Amino acid sequence: MADFLAGWAVRQCDDTVLDPGCGEGVFLLTAYHRLHKLGASAAQAIAQIYGVELEQCACEKTKNALQQVSGLNISGLACEDFFQVFPDLLGPPRVDAVLGNPPYVRYHHFTGDTRWRALKAVERAGVCLSRLTSAWAPYLVHAASFLKPGGRLAMVVPAELLQVDYAEPVRRFLLNHFANVTVVAFEERVFPGALEDTVLLLAESDGQARGLRVVRLQNLEGLADLAGEFDRLPLRREGVEEGKWTRFLLSDESIDLYESLVQRADVRPLDELATVDIGVVTGKNDYFLLTETAVRWWEIEPRFLRPATPKARLMPGAVFTAEEWATLRDTGAPCFLLNCQEELAQAEKHRVWRYIADGVARGVHEGYKCRTRSPWYSVPGVRVPPAFLTYMAHEIPRLIANYAGAANHNLIHGVYFEDDQPEAVALRVASFYNTLTMLSAELVGRSYGGGVLKLETKESERIQLIEPADEDTRERLFAALDQIDAHLRHRAFDAALAIGDAILLQGQLGLDEHTLQRLRLAYRSLRGRRMSRAHGKTQ
Repeated sequence: MADFLAGWAVRQCDDTVLDPGCGEGVFLLTAYHRLHKLGASAAQAIAQIYGVELEQCACEKTKNALQQVSGLNISGLACEDFFQVFPDLLGPPRVDAVLGNPPYVRYHHFTGDTRWRALKAVERAGVCLSRLTSAWAPYLVHAASFLKPGGRLAMVVPAELLQVDYAEPVRRFLLNHFANVTVVAFEERVFPGALEDTVLLLAESDGQARGLRVVRLQNLEGLADLAGEFDRLPLRREGVEEGKWTRFLLSDESIDLYESLVQRADVRPLDELATVDIGVVTGKNDYFLLTETAVRWWEIEPRFLRPATPKARLMPGAVFTAEEWATLRDTGAPCFLLNCQEELAQAEKHRVWRYIADGVARGVHEGYKCRTRSPWYSVPGVRVPPAFLTYMAHEIPRLIANYAGAANHNLIHGVYFEDDQPEAVALRVASFYNTLTMLSAELVGRSYGGGVLKLETKESERIQLIEPADEDTRERLFAALDQIDAHLRHRAFDAALAIGDAILLQGQLGLDEHTLQRLRLAYRSLRGRRMSRAHGKTQ
């Protein structure tokens, strides 16, 4: 990876190179060898290399490694917080090439002064990032400010660049700041044991062609062939400014087909039909969700309990019935929610007090969510949604009719339809299971290295549903729900989708068999790429 990136970004023997988070020096060592290969002497090459690294120990290792290969001391390393370093002022000069691998620090750990400095640094570049930003995003933007006009940036970044909403300002910045941008994605995981999916980002500021290209390779071995074909690969100029870049993992033909379908009047995003909301945030699910055995042991009064959803995998179909809930209850699943909606007077001697007292003894009341509400044991926002939507899915996301009248916890979303009558909800649920809707879920959601498709609430509301156009279609869908449900329970996902495809894609949208197969191929391409990580395929 480092060889490929350095080979692309470092073009001449007098190029200057910066790694803004050099760690133990992998990219700087590669840059040194690249410069030497292009004709730079050891002294020239070592003088043209710059690095920034926060950790003193890692900085020393980089110095020692470069000294070992060159026989010379390097003066261009700064042991600093990168967000306190600016080109030519407090750190390295502007350079011809920026190489590296920004830190992968999630937003909930990316806090304090470091976060504040990072957001201020990228404001200088005209980029405003949200509070959900992880560290790599401001790092990438700030690194670009160190490039000379005509310079190149080549970095290993999280695949989040393609697929998360908070990276939208970063995507716009790259397209505005550089002439062309290339993302190289891999079908197989390139870092064994790491759940974070990664891509290569190559941005060129002086290219004659403008636009974006996303290249899919099977594994790292494909980089050798890509190096010779790189400049001949087409760039996409239309429709790249807004939205996620996940769709560009598809062929142009597949993108055009998908976009032509979702522009139809009878294909509508979920947010035009419903609101998706998170479930209740208890603060400690293993305390607030109880088994029947626990309910009996503590003798908790029924008025302080509410039926609740179990884990999504325990609701395998398209409907969740009261009978299923009862079966789960009888088999020991934690499917009662402690539901004390008012402050209880201890003098009233409710039996639930014994359980609340046990929570205090266990320190449950000191958890963040519990200590910030009053009373701590009263879980707010308990609702019974007409349907559930899986928050994280392995095989396929599922919309599930809530016939059990259960409340949902925060690991499964609640879906609140404008028309929440049972027959209307059943129709919406049945219409969810078709290839077009599944493809839209893959495009609006985000995938991780373990093969999980994660759908936040706002992302979920962008899933495309097909509105049944006539009474015959509605009747066929309604009648098909039991069969769809049965297929899902037997993990026959393709069979479930085939029912919706026949009724909605072929029957209503009029897709011929060839076009339907093209759409299925696009969907399976994205789903297969995601699922390959779940199966542990690594380079």
